[in-house]
Amino acid sequence: VLAGHGNWILSLAFSPDGRQLASGSADHTARLWDIEGSKPLRVFAGHGGWVRSVAYTPDGHALVTGSDDQTVRLWDTKTGELRHYLQGTMRWVDLIQFSPDGRMVMSASIGGAVRLWDVDSGGLLHLLQDRQAPTRALTFSHDGALAACGSDDHAVRVWDSRTGALVWVLQGHHG
Repeated sequence: VLAGHGNWILSLAFSPDGRQLASGSADHTARLWDIEGSKPLRVFAGHGGWVRSVAYTPDGHALVTGSDDQTVRLWDTKTGELRHYLQGTMRWVDLIQFSPDGRMVMSASIGGAVRLWDVDSGGLLHLLQDRQAPTRALTFSHDGALAACGSDDHAVRVWDSRTGALVWVLQGHHG
């Protein structure tokens, strides 16, 4: 049992090597855990709301967190230092996904906005979708060239991640 959060656990992500687990909580923190030793390694504090999403870079050197405070934060997993404070969302951040090369991160909010961020600079690359239906799923293609989201409007949208251009809208889910 990994105990330490003061409220609900809302998100989990294993490190790429499987030795650590990151957790996001309604206590406004994310934590990094050593799985084998069952001990906390680091606490990432600073969010002003629930930490709804956590994800590792493919190399495991950074962790990204998304929160009710309308920010995305990129943390160094070795030092615990905040590398980037990504601002510009209009609602809380529910979903986060790294590109396969770790150079971009995609975030989505319950309000439907999907944003693509540059990991090195912390800058916004593209606002892919704004105020459609709530977004429930995110993914990148294996080469990172395409970014996709699935929403409550029963559609999957696919963009070119380099240009931000909408490539396809796939419809057909019902119910």
